[in-house]
Amino acid sequence: MKQALLGLLLLCVLSSATHGQTAISPVCSRQSSPTGLGMSSPVAEAATEGDEKAPVAQAALKLAFAIENSIPDPYIGVSGNFDGQGLSLGLIQFNLGGSIQKTFGPVDDGVFASTMPKWGDVFRAAVKTASPSAAIKQVLVMQDHVGKRWIVKPDAIAELQAFLGSREARAAQDRAVALEYKSAYRRAAQWAQERGAKTPTPREIATFVDNQVFSGGFLGHMWLKQAKQFRDSFKGDDGAMIAFVGKWLRSCPASGSSLLYGADEGKANADVWRSRFPSGTQLSDERALLFVFGFVRALTANGPPKVAGQPDQSGIFKSQVVQRRALIALGTGKANGIPWPGGVLDD
Repeated sequence: MKQALLGLLLLCVLSSATHGQTAISPVCSRQSSPTGLGMSSPVAEAATEGDEKAPVAQAALKLAFAIENSIPDPYIGVSGNFDGQGLSLGLIQFNLGGSIQKTFGPVDDGVFASTMPKWGDVFRAAVKTASPSAAIKQVLVMQDHVGKRWIVKPDAIAELQAFLGSREARAAQDRAVALEYKSAYRRAAQWAQERGAKTPTPREIATFVDNQVFSGGFLGHMWLKQAKQFRDSFKGDDGAMIAFVGKWLRSCPASGSSLLYGADEGKANADVWRSRFPSGTQLSDERALLFVFGFVRALTANGPPKVAGQPDQSGIFKSQVVQRRALIALGTGKANGIPWPGGVLDD
């Protein structure tokens, strides 16, 4: 009994030495959570306006568009019902959870008819339908259900791309993205101010642009307080902190019913981080806190709401959230195959 207790004590000491004092499990799953950090909501967004046409803004948006679409013209990106949201379209993959309706609802009916001779009536009806579940059901006829996958039919892809590439639909996307950027910039400015800086850095802007695009602007009740608390648990060793997150990424299931999207790429990124940021590495406060924010925010990422009859996506995006935010904070690795662009975002 005494030996067993001593063994348990030694195991706890070794675990503490390896993983700091964090209570967060290093084992990845869709149920992973920011255990021990508590939750808090920041005050209202900073009362400041960002210019979506500024070079840093354009660079941050271009990075988000590339990660979302991975095609030369992100305006015409089309994805099927992989996430239970019917369709994901365009610059920031607007979906039928509401953003497609809001973005393309004002587009004239004639544009639907002229660019989508076969599928225009179906798509327009979905765009004009306020109920997400009803709109999602309407567009499933444009897709083939192969196993567990929904694949948009070739003629439907062609027509959707023609619509999305029209002058009117491009302008509608630009207007929607401008609003998203302004909200992201206000949040970045708030983060910077609470960190003690007068204005947000390019990486902070890019981080909150990505949070706006991929996480709907939601913070998951994670903020600067939680980021500092997690970082402090590693007692100044940012290399050990990065290694902990890397271990979590490596354990994410890449197949089966419990898989997380992007798990294979996550393992590759963890290997890159291990060589670039060994134990003892110390990052700037700006980059370390952004890295941690990406991780703890990912732990609260529960995916789109469950829609009756659609696949359960709860927690399936956690690994991808970590990788997207880490790409920005660390400036290395890839997210959805996209490398860090550098340039003005490195300033």
